[in-house]
Amino acid sequence: VGAPGSDAGDFQQPGPGRLPIGRRREVEAAFHHRFDQGLERATAPSGQPETLEGRSPELGGAGKAAAQARSVYGLALPGLSDAQWLEFAQRGYRENAAGVPVPDMDPKIADAFKNPSAAADMWPLFSMIKGVPLLVIRGALSDLLSAATVARMAREKPELQQVEVANRGHTPLLDEPECLTAIDAFVDRHGREGQAAV
Repeated sequence: VGAPGSDAGDFQQPGPGRLPIGRRREVEAAFHHRFDQGLERATAPSGQPETLEGRSPELGGAGKAAAQARSVYGLALPGLSDAQWLEFAQRGYRENAAGVPVPDMDPKIADAFKNPSAAADMWPLFSMIKGVPLLVIRGALSDLLSAATVARMAREKPELQQVEVANRGHTPLLDEPECLTAIDAFVDRHGREGQAAV
């Protein structure tokens, strides 16, 4: 079964109100193919703030981590409350050896964006996927996964299921009602198919 991929590691990384742990494990068991950062990188709008990818600043406490997360991801996740940003930071940061919160990610994740012209062409790999159900969840404000890329994916794989989440960038939190509905339906349908094939 295919799964949406993201640089944030959709099912493991930060997000207020993520899928309940039991449901998350079910989704993780069913979803075992993923493309990180999409097949093509969209061009970020001018004036977009630098993202956390590739930065590992040390921060003085969860409150500062939440403030930085809001400053970085605020355009992609508009409308979150202070409590939600704090939860986002608590899930997306870890304490280093000195007990200081730092972003919990691979600091080299941004290397792929430093030289976009050298990026690998993922379309041949995408075309090799046969007989694997795919669900793409895209934030309408995404600067990484463009609507044009998703449209091409759908042209190449007409059976591909897709959901676009309003008022979200990259990546949606996956607790949005349209995400939960799509994931539940996808797992209910294809999770059973995968179990029957084992």
